[in-house]
Amino acid sequence: MTLFVCCPKRPGYGNNSPCAQRRNARRNRSTQQQAELIGKTPSLMFKVDDCKKTCDELRSKGVMIAKEPEKAHFGIQALIVDLYGNPLWLIEHPR
Repeated sequence: MTLFVCCPKRPGYGNNSPCAQRRNARRNRSTQQQAELIGKTPSLMFKVDDCKKTCDELRSKGVMIAKEPEKAHFGIQALIVDLYGNPLWLIEHPR
């Protein structure tokens, strides 16, 4: 599941607004293309207080860490994988 936040339709934007373009792109994807995306894009993000500590704790419990904690423009992020192969992000925002 991907969450898209779209703005309401504004006068003068018509189908050229960024939201309308995203909507049209989603509608144009074939069923096969959509099926290929399942399990390949993160569907959930969890905000954590300490990304590295959380990864260490999860690793000790057998969780697969797909991407070690790394600095991003919004804080620190890591990618884990659940038992079914779904990717999940861990996000630590700066304090």
